[in-house]
Amino acid sequence: AQIDAFALFNEIRANNAFMVCSGDVAPAVLPVREDLRTRMGWGLIYQIHGLTDEEKVAALSQAAAARGLTLSPGVLPYLLSHFQRDMRSLSSMLDSLDQYSLETQRPITLPLLREWLQAEAKEE
Repeated sequence: AQIDAFALFNEIRANNAFMVCSGDVAPAVLPVREDLRTRMGWGLIYQIHGLTDEEKVAALSQAAAARGLTLSPGVLPYLLSHFQRDMRSLSSMLDSLDQYSLETQRPITLPLLREWLQAEAKEE
């Protein structure tokens, strides 16, 4: 399998193609042949981890600011404790909340968020 992986890396490089790999450890510490280990370390290497609640709030705050949205204090912490916690759902929620705010012509506050969550729960 390691010989096949080595050949695949060489073929990908020869054809200017791309490959995405993932694993539990960095390529430098994988228990594989040295030539394969170096090939796996050729590209960009990222360590990915889940965001903490504070990092989620910061990311959502930045996304809101980039869209020109003003969120009252407490909106995002409340949302984290009363809504799905993954970033895809939270980002989608921000879109929906923005739309609801525009439709009701009200700023995004905790009461508006609660109202929107109740309306969403009734639709489901």
